[in-house]
Amino acid sequence: MQPTQPQVAVTPAEVKPNDGPVKSVYDKLFNLAVGRWIVSVINLGLAAGILSKKPGEKMFVAAAYNIAVGGLHILLIFGPWIGPRARNSPLPPRWYYILIAISTPLWLSALIVMFVFRESDGKYEIINRRSLWGGLKDIAGNTITILENISIACGCMGVCAILFNIIQCYYIFKLQRAKFSAEELEEGYVQVNEPKDKSKDEAIKTG
Repeated sequence: MQPTQPQVAVTPAEVKPNDGPVKSVYDKLFNLAVGRWIVSVINLGLAAGILSKKPGEKMFVAAAYNIAVGGLHILLIFGPWIGPRARNSPLPPRWYYILIAISTPLWLSALIVMFVFRESDGKYEIINRRSLWGGLKDIAGNTITILENISIACGCMGVCAILFNIIQCYYIFKLQRAKFSAEELEEGYVQVNEPKDKSKDEAIKTG
């Protein structure tokens, strides 16, 4: 006979509850926000790459605007916590509606500006016309191709950011339409805000 293993008692505090329906939706909102943040970082890097090529005036303006939009969204990581506004409401805070309402047209305008101004740089066209050396022609042509490719990639990042915002709107609408019990609302409020409450407690202890 094999010796019996000792039974270890597990206290209720050690048992992690399963994520409720409210928490699962907020997890998706959080993942989409992270995706938008990553897209913002990539967009900023691509736009900075365009500026490094010393483009013409139009492309310079488009790249600078995309850097501003990307940089603004990168700073959102330092924003407040996203969670239910109250214990009896699953909806996010009102400022989050304002954020998406501002973010979406910003990305849309950045996308439009980048695609509208995606054209051959006049400065390199002049080099192309006046040059008698094939080497200079190749340099000009390569620069134009690089600018076009980067601008397309930058515009694609804008499309991704808009899609993330649209999907977030879908999940917020889902929270509005769904009917949760009082227990599910309380459970969701506690589960979503638990990391925020823990960070506050740790800050108080260390302070």
